Amino acid sequence: MKNPILRRQFFNPATIPEDLSAGLVLGIQSIPDGLATGLLALVNPVYGLYGYMTGVFIGAFFTSSVLISVQATSAMALIIADVPEVTQATDPNIPLFTLAVLTGVIMLAAGLFKLGRLVRFVPNSVMVGFVNAVALLIILGQLDNLTGYQSTGPNRVVRTFDLLRHLDQMHRPTLVIGVLTIILILTWSGPD
Repeated sequence: MKNPILRRQFFNPATIPEDLSAGLVLGIQSIPDGLATGLLALVNPVYGLYGYMTGVFIGAFFTSSVLISVQATSAMALIIADVPEVTQATDPNIPLFTLAVLTGVIMLAAGLFKLGRLVRFVPNSVMVGFVNAVALLIILGQLDNLTGYQSTGPNRVVRTFDLLRHLDQMHRPTLVIGVLTIILILTWSGPD
């Protein structure tokens, strides 16, 4: 029996227009998404683009479906943002590279041992809680940008309490523009 990777069809002439269209849309969408992931991870936004390019290229050879899109997640970016060796280093390249390689090796090993099937044992309520916690951490992580006040503390919850203690030090024009932007997004992106 041949290796499944060698049996896989990498090129199908019948679907070239659809493949090009899908690749173009995903490529255009991945630029702001990659930059945002880098910002969320508190590293240079260009690193988010590098992660996207490397992940997509390597993922194309190891994924089992043509419908899978390999990309960074906000949950992983939040984990990286809480690693002081990355965010506080003068040169974060080595710890960031080490994290990326270790994550890739662990995920590759999990895939080879078919550990993805264990996800079905995770209750739906746990997944809902996880997604909501990630959303809350993203919101708390953006409060400094929204208010113009650089809070201090070891994590996002402590920094939020620091912000609440120093409401008088917020940059009001930044806050007004941020709130107006949120209002515009919510009013203009109504139900389709």
